[in-house]
Order: sequence, then C-alpha cells, then structure tokens
Amino acid sequence: MIWFVLVFMTVYTGFHTLFYLGVRKALPQGRWWRISLIAWMGLMQFTPIFYRIFENQGLVSLARAFALLGYVWMGLVILALIVLGILNLSSLALKLVRGKRRAARPVDTGRRRAIATLVAAPVLAAYGVWESNQVQTRRLTITTNKLTPATAPLKIALISDLHLSVMTDRNWLDSVLSRISREAPDMVISAGDFLDGRMPGMTELSARLNELHAPLGKYAVIGNHEYYVGLDRALACHQSAGFQLLREEGVSVGGYINLAGVDDARRPAGAVEAAMLRRLPQDRFTILIRHRPLVQDETLGLFDLQLSGHTHGGQITPFGLLVRLQFPYLAGAYRLENGSRIYVNRGTGTWGPPMRVAAPPEITIIELAAASAKA
Repeated sequence: MIWFVLVFMTVYTGFHTLFYLGVRKALPQGRWWRISLIAWMGLMQFTPIFYRIFENQGLVSLARAFALLGYVWMGLVILALIVLGILNLSSLALKLVRGKRRAARPVDTGRRRAIATLVAAPVLAAYGVWESNQVQTRRLTITTNKLTPATAPLKIALISDLHLSVMTDRNWLDSVLSRISREAPDMVISAGDFLDGRMPGMTELSARLNELHAPLGKYAVIGNHEYYVGLDRALACHQSAGFQLLREEGVSVGGYINLAGVDDARRPAGAVEAAMLRRLPQDRFTILIRHRPLVQDETLGLFDLQLSGHTHGGQITPFGLLVRLQFPYLAGAYRLENGSRIYVNRGTGTWGPPMRVAAPPEITIIELAAASAKA
C-alpha cells in the first residue's frame, strides 16, 4: 500500500505540474493568483488520501465530501491534459504543414490553447458525469449444441465493476437493480470489483442487491479491489448481497451448465485452472468468470465463454488505447481459439473520477439458446 501511495502521489504531482504549465498563460498573472492555484492543487493532491482517512474513521459526510471534491477535480485535470495534448499536437501538425510559408502566422498561441482548455475541460467533465449515469443494456446471444432443443433459452445478467463506496448514489444503484429485475434473468453474475469502500455501512449498501432474484442463483468472483478493501469485508458484502463467490472452483447449475470462477491475479495459474475446468462435465456449456480479461492458453477449449470486466472500456477516452496495450480484449465479445469466446463488460460503475467519456457503463444480458437441428 505504501508503494501504491508513493506511485500515485508521484504521477498525480506530474499531472498537476503539466496542468499548471498548460493553463498558466490564461490565468491572472498576479503573484497571489499563482500562489493560490498552487495551494489549491496541493490540497487536491492529498484529497483522495484524506477521503480514505475519513472513511476508515467512519466519518461518512466528510469522506463523501472529500471523495466527490477530489475525484471530480481529478477528472477535470485529466480531461484538461487530454485537451491540451490534442491542441498541442494539432498546433504542431499545422506548423509542420505551413513551415515553408514565409509569412504564415501561428494558427494558435499558448494563451489561446490555455483558454480553450479551461473552457473545454469543465464541459467535458459535466458530460462525463452525465454519461456515467447512462447505463446501457448490451445484449449477446449465443447458440450452442451443448443445450438440447427442449431446453429453454437461458438468460444471464452480467454486471462488473460496481465499485460500491461512499460515492455510490443510492438512486442510481436502485435504477440499475430495477433494470436488471425487469429483464427477469435466470442467473446474475458479477465479474469482480463489486466493492470499493471500507466503511461499515458497505454491508447495508450491498444488501440492496438482495432485491435481485434469479432462479438459478447469483454468482461472483473476487476482483482486485476486493483485496484493496479487505477480503473479510468483501466476503461479508457479497454474502449480504446474496452472491455465491466462486473461488478457484466450478459448479454445475440447473443440470445443463457449468460455472467456474477464479480470484483476481496478475499472473493466473493456467495449468491449475485447466485442471479445475477438466473436472467439470465436458458435455455441458461452461462459463469461466475471471475479473481481468486475461486468457490462459492451457484453458482454451475447456470453457465456452469467459466473462470478465476490469477495463471499464477505458472509462475516459482515449485511455482505452493505453488499456488495450495491456488488455487487448478491451470491451465486447471476441472469438478465441478452440471454440472458446470471451465477453468483456465495460463496467457498470466508475472508479476514481465519477465520469465516463465515450465509454458508457453497461449491464450485459446474455442469452444462451440451443442450436437449431439444421446447425
């Protein structure tokens, strides 16, 4: 945890430095203006840490206030840097194009770019907050010969990365649960990062998911944030929500489908997981639930569908380009070798800034149906 804090503070200091250098030409030039801005950025630098301190002390109101203030500011700074990057690259490209024109005047100046950034970043931030509340319902239909024609289609509701915390809006959560309930799923699956809060009230918040009813059950796996908040707390919250955690184990459900789940790991043990999958009935449709969209070569062909999350689809564009470098399966459905597939949920909630830009949150409705006789 100490190393995480040190890395975070170093990176965030760099963000603030770049932000200040990028917008200073549009700010009043008085000494006290500059001192005030630097002092404000210094305060914001530590706001996420203050939030966690207040949270650990059970000071709900203070924790929520500092979380909202700190993470909205963080999102604003990130968006400002994105805008500055785009404007600077555009200006450089125009200079290269017009380089041979003797009398060409600069297309843009540092001050103009700074003003444009200070206008665009808050607009994008407001849009990002709005988009983070526009949960989409994505649908995926899979036909398989592992279900008999007499078997009714199976409907699965997939959520991921709820990140329940003191910042969670109860009305937003209720609307998500209501949307899932209207789908009347046979099964509900959570692909990890269910929790992101350490306060005692997290069990009461997660208990709202007990309202979800699914005839074939509710299942979940451990994500990386479950480790951050503490496994004991995470286990209690999943229990209060009515989810059965699958931890390096597989189960048969309904007599015609296998579910297997693994805890989050940066370097999954492919051979161990392959052995686990081989112990399941091979003639049944097998779903592997793993938080990170990592695919182990040893397991290909041993599962029919892997369900994952973690990437948030990038959450704030263009971060998806960076995320894709580590996780090529960024969002949506992909075909793998040996008949396996993976579906990556973009996340239902948010982490850090309560914003999404061109990466809307989602609930995934997956329908499994028997292949036709002709197929």
